[in-house]
Amino acid sequence: MSAEEKFTSIPGTVEVDEGVIQDLIGYVALTSYGVAGMAMPGIGVGISKMLPLQKLRRGIVLENHGDSVSVDMYIVVQYGTNLSAVAENLADAVRYELEQYLQVPVEDISINIQGVKI
Repeated sequence: MSAEEKFTSIPGTVEVDEGVIQDLIGYVALTSYGVAGMAMPGIGVGISKMLPLQKLRRGIVLENHGDSVSVDMYIVVQYGTNLSAVAENLADAVRYELEQYLQVPVEDISINIQGVKI
């Protein structure tokens, strides 16, 4: 019996906490091209505050649809980067990480740029 057969024959389910998903998304964001950090949603128009590493999940809103999730991300981008390229690369990276590593289907990813770090 191979290791893969042993793993797939274990009965039960694996549940992933929403906070774990938010942490993974936050760290993917910080390693993505052009992203300076995460920001809190809804502070106000033209006002943004970058979140420290310990509070990345505050810049991510997950909506659970049963078998899939929707992700809203609030980010601060680096000055001089192409905003659409940053958003597209980030959305692709988050979708890949969630679907490949956690096997969580992603319904939608919204990238909200809250500010630019100079």
